[in-house]
Amino acid sequence: VSKEAGIHGTLISFGLGASVGDLNNDGYPDIFVSNDSYERDFLYINQGNGTFKDELETRMGHTSFSSMGADVADINNDGYQEIFSTDMLPGDDYRLKTLGAFDNIDLYNSKVKAGFYHQYMMNCLQLNNGKGQFSDIANYSGVAATDWSWGALMFDADNDGFNDIYVCNGINKDVTNLDFMDFFANDVVQQMVKTGEKESLDKVLEKIPVQAMLNKAYRNLGNLRFADQGEDWGFTQPSFSNGAAYGDLDNDGDLDLIINNENQPAFIYQNNARQLNKHHYIGVSLRGTEQNKFAIGSRIIAYADSQVLSRELIPSRGFQSSVDYKLLIGLGNVKVVDSLQIIWTDRTVTSIIRPAIDTVHIIQQKNGGGLMIEPADGTTMFSLADTAFDKHREDEHIDFYYERNIPRMLSRQGPAAAVADVNGDGAEDLYIGGAAGQAGQLYIQTAGGFVKREQDVFTRFALFEDVAAVFFDADNDGDADLLIGSGGNKHATMGGMLEHRLYRNDGNGNFSIDISAFPKNTINVATIAVHDFDGDGFHDIFIGGGSVPADYAVTPRSYLFRNDGKGRFVDIAPQALAEAGNISKALWADVNGDG
Repeated sequence: VSKEAGIHGTLISFGLGASVGDLNNDGYPDIFVSNDSYERDFLYINQGNGTFKDELETRMGHTSFSSMGADVADINNDGYQEIFSTDMLPGDDYRLKTLGAFDNIDLYNSKVKAGFYHQYMMNCLQLNNGKGQFSDIANYSGVAATDWSWGALMFDADNDGFNDIYVCNGINKDVTNLDFMDFFANDVVQQMVKTGEKESLDKVLEKIPVQAMLNKAYRNLGNLRFADQGEDWGFTQPSFSNGAAYGDLDNDGDLDLIINNENQPAFIYQNNARQLNKHHYIGVSLRGTEQNKFAIGSRIIAYADSQVLSRELIPSRGFQSSVDYKLLIGLGNVKVVDSLQIIWTDRTVTSIIRPAIDTVHIIQQKNGGGLMIEPADGTTMFSLADTAFDKHREDEHIDFYYERNIPRMLSRQGPAAAVADVNGDGAEDLYIGGAAGQAGQLYIQTAGGFVKREQDVFTRFALFEDVAAVFFDADNDGDADLLIGSGGNKHATMGGMLEHRLYRNDGNGNFSIDISAFPKNTINVATIAVHDFDGDGFHDIFIGGGSVPADYAVTPRSYLFRNDGKGRFVDIAPQALAEAGNISKALWADVNGDG
C-alpha cells in the first residue's frame, strides 16, 4: 500500500533512517526519512486518513547532502519537536581539506533543477517554528560538523531538562580521501588499462587511509546553542561507531549508552549524572492494549516550573537502533511536577496531578480518563493568499567565476518589494522588483485581488537589478513616489546600471522616471531608509552601500541625501557615514531621546 499511502518508490533513495514523531502537533505521527547520496530527504506529513504527503520542500529550506542517522526531539521545551540529521562534514581543518569534496556551483544548480532540492554536506538541526515549519540552526548551534557521522540521538544526558545530542562517528576506510582518489586510485586504473592485469581489491583497500574518530556529545545550553562535552563526559575512545541506543541499564534515573562499533567490541557507557549533579527526574513505563502492548506512539508531557517537557515513545531512533521503552524526563533542580499527561494513540488522555519525582510510574492505558484530544484544525495566523504574481527569475550571473573567495553570491539580493496606496483608493498596492533582465511589476489591489498594471517605464529599465525599493512622497504633492536602488555584483561601480531611479507618481498610480532628482552616483545599494532628519517637512534619504562589485572587501560608498524641498536631493554625508562600511540594513531612530 506504499504508493497509495503517498510513500515514494524511487530507486535512488538510499534511506538510512526513518524518524517518526508528531512534527506539527496535530496528533498524528509524521515521518522524516534521511537519504544518503543523491536523493533528497523526505518529510512525510500524516494526513490523518492513512496517507502521507511529502512536504519537505515547503517546510524546510535545505537538508543534509548525505543524510545518514536522524532523530526527532524537542530541544527548547516549546512542545514542538526538532529534527537532527547527520552528514560527513569534518570539524577540523586538516580533514576538511583532505576529505571535503564539494559540488561546484554548476553541478549544484543542475541538481536543484533536476528536483534534488537544496542539499549541503553538513549536519542539519531543523528548529521547529511551530506547525511543522523548520529553520536549520546547526551552524548557529555548533553541531554542523561532526565528521563521517551515523547514529544521532537527542536525549537528556545530564537530566537538566534539555535534550542533548550524541553522534556516532567513523568509517573504516576514508574512501573520500582526496589524495587517494587523485593519485593512487587513478594510477591503479591507468596501470590496469596498460597491463590488462586487475589489481586485487584487498591491495586497493590497504592503501586507503584509516583514522578512528571520537564520538561527539553536545550539551544543550538551553538557548539553542550546544557545547561540545564529549571528552569531558568521558567519550575518549576513538572508534568506528555507527549505531547507538540509550536506556537506564542500572535503574538509577539517568540514561546509559550502548554503542555499536565496526571491527571493535561494543561500548557501554554508564551515566553518572545522578551521582554528580543530583538532578531530579520522573520516569514513565506505559502499558498499552493487546494490539499495542508497549503503547508505542504515545506522548508524555510533564508540566513543571513553567516548562513543557515532552517525550514520544518511539523506540526506533538514530541509525538502525532501538532505545529503551521506559521514558525518563530530566527535571534539573525542579522538585515539583505540576502534572503529568499521557496522550495515548487512541487520542485519550491520562492525567496525574503532582506525581512523585525520582521514580518510575507504571501507567496503564485501560485506566485512562477517556478525554478525547481533537486534532488541530490547521488554522494559522497567516495563510498563503491565492495570487497571480509573476515568478521572480534570477539572472544566470555566477559570482564565483570572477571572485573565488567571496563567502556567498552577492548578486542574489532581490527581489525588492515596497507597499503603498499609489492610486489613492484606500487599498495598499505592491511593487515587486526584478532581477537583471526582468522588469519590476506594479500590482494594484482590487476587490478581487491584485492586478498587474503594465507600465513601459519599468520595462525600459529591465536590465537594472532592483535590490531595494521604497515608496515615499518625494515632492510633498500628496502621493507615493517610488525610489529604487540598483545593485548586483556584475556591473562595474562606475557604470550606469547602478544608478538610483526615482519614479514620480501622477496621483493615479502612473509613474514616470525623473533622472535629475539625484546627482549621478553609482553604488551597489543594500538598503534605503527614508526620514525627515532636519525637520523641514521634506523626506530625506540614506542609501547604504552593500559591497563594491568585483572588488569584495573594499569599503563601498554610502550616501545621505537632503531633500531641497523641490524633490531634488543633495548628498551631505559626512566622511564617517559615507565610509561606514558594508551596510546591510539601516533604520532611523532617536537613540538619545532629543526629539
